[in-house]
Amino acid sequence: METFFSILLIIFIPFIWFIYKMIRYTTDAVGENSPFLCKQSIEWTAKRFFSSSETVFSGVMLLLGLITLWLTLANLPSDPLAIGLLLLSIALFFGVAIHTFWLQWKHWHQFKGRTITFDPTDLCITITQDNSHVILNSHTVSDIEYHINNRTKGPDFSYWTFILTNGSRHSISNLFFFPDVVEHYFKRLTHTVVVHESVWFEPSDSN
Repeated sequence: METFFSILLIIFIPFIWFIYKMIRYTTDAVGENSPFLCKQSIEWTAKRFFSSSETVFSGVMLLLGLITLWLTLANLPSDPLAIGLLLLSIALFFGVAIHTFWLQWKHWHQFKGRTITFDPTDLCITITQDNSHVILNSHTVSDIEYHINNRTKGPDFSYWTFILTNGSRHSISNLFFFPDVVEHYFKRLTHTVVVHESVWFEPSDSN
């Protein structure tokens, strides 16, 4: 019974947390705090990364894998089929946890230390990193690319690359973006979708 309640808490607490994050996300995406209405700066700090839904999801999968492993060792079934199914479940939990966390970790390290500021008054986006900044608006940007991978169920991650009129390239992870922001800030520009064959890919930015 104690094990049942432990599993229930592991599932229930993240679910409540997820509902809270969705409400918060809605407020920041389309509500009174959205980049459509007020100036907003976003930086993916370590705290923000470890509290993201993907990172928490990988932690839940890891916990479920450990619990399944513990239950299997504590009550080892005699049926080979049951043992096989339990081992498959454990491998699945660990595999999903490691894969999800690995991709998010690499993605975060790609763009950490970068602050993105959205200004709806001037319809511009400012990238600040290492005491330098780049301003993106309809006058400085000539083309936009949206990079994704070819996963059939949607990309594990993606990023937007803005090509300036001087030819320099500057990418922003989708971690920083809310839906329809690019379309709102760059109404006169269309974007080109670039599909990558590999699960992981690096942005080709200017130095």
